[in-house]
Amino acid sequence: MKLKLSDIHPFVRRTGIAFDMVQERFLKSYDHRLLIPLKNGGSVEVAGDYHPLSAAKAYLIPPDTEYRVRLEDGQKMIVVNFDWTMNNDTHYDISLSHFTEVFNKTQITEKVDWSDLFGEGDYLVLDITPKILELANILVEKHLAVTPRRSVRTVALSGIFMQMICEFLDSKPGIEPKAVQIYKYICNNYNKALTLEELSQKFHFHSTYINRLLVKQYGKSFKQLLIRVRLKQSISLLDDPSLSVSEIAEKLGFFDYKHFQQSFTKYYGITPSKYRSQRQ
Repeated sequence: MKLKLSDIHPFVRRTGIAFDMVQERFLKSYDHRLLIPLKNGGSVEVAGDYHPLSAAKAYLIPPDTEYRVRLEDGQKMIVVNFDWTMNNDTHYDISLSHFTEVFNKTQITEKVDWSDLFGEGDYLVLDITPKILELANILVEKHLAVTPRRSVRTVALSGIFMQMICEFLDSKPGIEPKAVQIYKYICNNYNKALTLEELSQKFHFHSTYINRLLVKQYGKSFKQLLIRVRLKQSISLLDDPSLSVSEIAEKLGFFDYKHFQQSFTKYYGITPSKYRSQRQ
């Protein structure tokens, strides 16, 4: 579903404050997760990226995305399980995360394309304002409060969370259409020997400016984005037994097999060959 602001009518399935959380293994969830650290410290790893937790940032993780959270002693974090709409508001039980190897995709409550509102990305890192933090604490209080009817609480939580979403949108820098256009070009041509110089000629910007534009919009340089796109594509190719790992590397645009192997291992924590053997 292509998410528009007018479509959002959030369903907050559960919220609370986590503390002393140290997840040794990677998890996936069936609904969305919003993580709001209450102080600096600890870390979150999501979709292969590592982030030191910051009290100035919120982390929004969609369903079917690997993540792992580690909090330091005494550190607390607000966690919200939610859907963007009320389409599955009877699914109260699907609130826990599961280890990747037992995750069942058929139980995902909702998948959306949020690119029109927040830009491209496997997950979101959003700025926290004092107003957002205030609303997050109210959300926890309302969720824990005893109310006569679940429907009353659902409406109240939806209203508070909708205010939070609007605050996040107000505090987020505007999406740069040119950066999105360049990123889509990378996604469509990842298997070629792409260079910044080629992008410079195609989009009529200096290569340094293009790199700076991508870092500002996606938090990653051209080289980092290109490798990430190639590695994302590698998973489906490794499921095809008719292709050797070296052939896959070439199809992805890694004309140096060792570079592919090193990049894959760094990103996924396992070699391509071992990943393939575990999938069989």
